[in-house]
Amino acid sequence: MDQVEKVNSVETGRTGRILARLLMPVGVAETASPLLIARALRGFADGYVVVLLPAYLLALGFGQLDVGYLSTATLAGSALATLAIGVIGHRGQAAGCCCLLPC
Repeated sequence: MDQVEKVNSVETGRTGRILARLLMPVGVAETASPLLIARALRGFADGYVVVLLPAYLLALGFGQLDVGYLSTATLAGSALATLAIGVIGHRGQAAGCCCLLPC
């Protein structure tokens, strides 16, 4: 067994393979799991920010209209960034595009 096989067997392990088999849809390649995990974490973070940002801004004393504007701008910026990366990433290799993304 060479070094790469040893590292792969240690990284995934039996628990990781079982968990991947339970959570991944049928017919999806194993290499798609990091992408799906990243998308799930990004969705969780977006949802967290959607709830936390307005509450924090209101606690700082911003007006309701200002909080609405800032929250809308934040969500619109996130959506536009996602669309832009999708359009740009469609043209190139997936590995190169994923290295540019923060999450």
